[in-house]
Amino acid sequence: MTPYKTGAPFYLQAGWTGVIPLPPGKKSAPPTGYTGWNGKDPSAKMIETWCNETVGDYQAASNIAIHMPDGVVGIDVDHYGDKTGNATLLELMRKLGPLPPTYTSTSRPRTPSGIRWYRVEPGLRWPTGPGKDIEFIHKGHRYAIVWPSIHPKTEQQYKWYDHAGAEAVPAEPDNLAWLPDEWQARFTGGERRREQDTPQRHATDNELTTCLTDGPICYAATKALAKFDDRLTVQARHDSALRTVMALMRLGEQGHKGINTAIADLKNTFVNLVTNDRADGSEGPEYERMVDGAAVKLCADRTPEGDRGCCGTQAKTGAPQEPPPAGQQGRWMNLDDYLNGTYTPPQPSIGATREDGIQFLYPGMWHTNIALTTAGKTTFALWQVKSVLEWGGHVVYIHFEEANPNGIIHRLKGLGINTEVIRKRLHWGHVDTPWKWGELTAEIEHLEVPPQLAILDGINAACGMHNWAVKEPESVGLYRAMFVHPLTKIGAAVLSLGHPPKATNRQSESYSYGAAGWLNDVDGVGYRMVASKTPISKGAKGASALYVVKDRYGEVQRWGEFQSDKEMPWWYMGQFVVDDTPAGPDLFGEYPHHQQIHVTKPAANAEGASRDKIDTLSDQIIVHLRETTGRFETVNKLADALRAKGVHVTKSDLAPALLRLANRELIEWPDAPDRKPRPGWLTDGEEA
Repeated sequence: MTPYKTGAPFYLQAGWTGVIPLPPGKKSAPPTGYTGWNGKDPSAKMIETWCNETVGDYQAASNIAIHMPDGVVGIDVDHYGDKTGNATLLELMRKLGPLPPTYTSTSRPRTPSGIRWYRVEPGLRWPTGPGKDIEFIHKGHRYAIVWPSIHPKTEQQYKWYDHAGAEAVPAEPDNLAWLPDEWQARFTGGERRREQDTPQRHATDNELTTCLTDGPICYAATKALAKFDDRLTVQARHDSALRTVMALMRLGEQGHKGINTAIADLKNTFVNLVTNDRADGSEGPEYERMVDGAAVKLCADRTPEGDRGCCGTQAKTGAPQEPPPAGQQGRWMNLDDYLNGTYTPPQPSIGATREDGIQFLYPGMWHTNIALTTAGKTTFALWQVKSVLEWGGHVVYIHFEEANPNGIIHRLKGLGINTEVIRKRLHWGHVDTPWKWGELTAEIEHLEVPPQLAILDGINAACGMHNWAVKEPESVGLYRAMFVHPLTKIGAAVLSLGHPPKATNRQSESYSYGAAGWLNDVDGVGYRMVASKTPISKGAKGASALYVVKDRYGEVQRWGEFQSDKEMPWWYMGQFVVDDTPAGPDLFGEYPHHQQIHVTKPAANAEGASRDKIDTLSDQIIVHLRETTGRFETVNKLADALRAKGVHVTKSDLAPALLRLANRELIEWPDAPDRKPRPGWLTDGEEA
C-alpha cells in the first residue's frame, strides 16, 4: 500500500495544507519543522517528492498525518485496554453539555476511540488534554494520523466517518461542526496564544544542580511524586507529568532532599506509559525538556530564604512533615489523601457500549448478571468479550458448565472475532478438576499480558464443583476469595453469570439468587435480564430488558430509568437486542453470519422525562380507544374494558394516565360534578 501517495491528493483537494508523512507502518515521527506552533506547511514540491519516493522514512508508502491548522481542534479519545477516555468524555459532557455530531477518524470502528474534529476560534491557547486518556490535537500539539494509514499494532486502516456515523471521504475543514463555546471557554479561558520573542533557553548546570538535590527522597517529595497517579485520573499524561515535575523541582529549589531520584523515578513511569503508544524515542527528550524548562523558570523566581528547608522547622510554611514512626498509627488511617479534593468516583469503562456510549463494567470490580435461560446473559458477556478483544485487550474465561471451549469460540466467531485474535488474547481456564486455593493467582502470573476482563460463567456449577451451598453466605466469601479477588486485584473487571434458583414467579425480587451476598457483596454492578415475548435465540432476532439492581457507585445506574413498580429498586437500562438472522450475500456471493448486538437507550416520554408505568398504561388506553368507539362512559367501565384485554390496571394508576393523556391533548376528559360519571373521548385528530 501507498498511504501517503494515495491520500495526499484527497487532503489537498479538501483544503488541508499540513499534510505530512510518517515512517511506513508507524505513528511517528514526522519530518522536522512541520509540527508545533511554528511548524510550516510542506510545499507542493515537497509533497510531490514524498509521493514519488520509494525508500526511506518519508515516501509513497508512508503513513499520512495532518498537522492541524489554527482554528481546528481534534478531541482524541483513547478507550481500549486499560484506557478509559470515553468515561472521561461522558463526564465532561455531563458538566459542559453535549458535543454536536461531527466528523471522526479512527482505526477502531464501532468503539468510542478516535478523533472528533471541530472548528474553533483561531488563536486560542489550548492545553494538552481535558482529562484522563483524552488529548486535544491542535496546531501546537502533535498531529492526527488519518486514512489511509495503517495502525502499527492492530493493522487496521484508519477511516473517516461523517456526522451520522457513516464511512466517508476525508472531511473539509469548513464542514466540521463548531465546538460549543462552553467547551472552548472551559479549556482556554479565552486566553490567546502568545508568540515567544526568543526560544526557550537550556538550563545551566547551576540551575539544574539547584533543583535536582541529592540524598534520600524526603517526605514532601514522596507526597508530591504520588500525586502523579492522582493527576492521571483527570489529566492527560503530558500535563500530569509536567505539573508533577514542576512541583518536585520547586521542592528541590526550596532545599528538599532526593529530588534527583524522584525526577528519575517519574521519568521511568512516564516513559513506560507513553512508549506503548509511540515507541519512537520521543518520550525521553520530551521529559527532559520538562525538567529543563522547570529549572529555568523556578530559578528565575526563587523562594525567599526564610521559607527554605527540608520537611522541618525551616521548611516552607505548610510543607508536609515527616510521618509518625512506624507502629504509632495502629488501625487508624490518615485521611489527608482522601480529603484533598482530588477524589473522582470510579467510572464504568470496560467492555461494550450502549447506543449512547454508556458502558456497563467497572475495572477492578466484581459484577453479576442473574437471569433465566433464553434471557441472553452469556450473549451479554460475549458482547463484552468482543469489545475488549477488539480493543487489543485480553480476556480470561472460566466456564464452570462447559469444560470444552468449542461452543464459546463458535459464538465469538459468530460475532466477527478473528481466529488469531481469539488464539492470542482469550485465555480459557479448564474445569476438569476443582480449583485449588491460590491456583488462579499463580495461573494469572503465567500470562504475559494481564487480562482486562474475566468472565466466570455458572455460579451454581462453580459452587457445586467445590461443595459450596449457593444459599449460604459463607459460599459467597469462598467464591470471592478463590475466583474474584485474584482478578480484581490486578485491575480486571469480573462478570459472574448465574441461573436464579428461586421460582420463576419470584424473579422480580432483587434477591432472586441464593444468599444475599451474591448481590450485597458485589462492588461493581448487579444486573438482571428479563426475556421479552421474542426471546434471544439462534437464527432469530430477540431482546431482553436489561436492569441494574445494585450499583455501589451509581455511575451506571444514573443512566437508567428508575422502576417505581418494583418492590425494591430496579433501574431499566434499555433493551438488549440480538439479531442472529442471516445476512444477504456479500460481493463474493458468500453469506456472512455475524450476530448484531446493541443496547437501546431508555426512551423518554412526551414531557421529556423517563418513561414509567403510567406512560405504558397511557399507550394501552390510546390503543383501546382507537380500536373501539374512541370514547369511554366512566373510568370504571374503561378499567373493565382494559382488563378484558389483559391489561393490568389499577384505579390509582388509571386516573394519572388519563390526566397525562388530557395534558398531551390526546383525549378530552372534562371535569364532572361530584359522583357524576366522567366520560372521555379521543380528540378530533384522534377520533376512531
